[in-house]
Amino acid sequence: MTIQEFVDWVQSRYHLRSKTSAVKKAAQMLRVTEMAVWQWLGGSRKTSPSMELLMELITRHGLPEE
Repeated sequence: MTIQEFVDWVQSRYHLRSKTSAVKKAAQMLRVTEMAVWQWLGGSRKTSPSMELLMELITRHGLPEE
């Protein structure tokens, strides 16, 4: 799963109006900084295979507190 797909999923799942709100929520869910998410989206940083797997797992199974 790409970071763009994950942010789009977060925006849809939580009915967020702006991409900024979706990035903030995605960063919270992935336990990373918002800057990291923006850098991944912009292409200046590459997501690791483990981060891609984490995004996939979250979209399929949710988070424990949900």
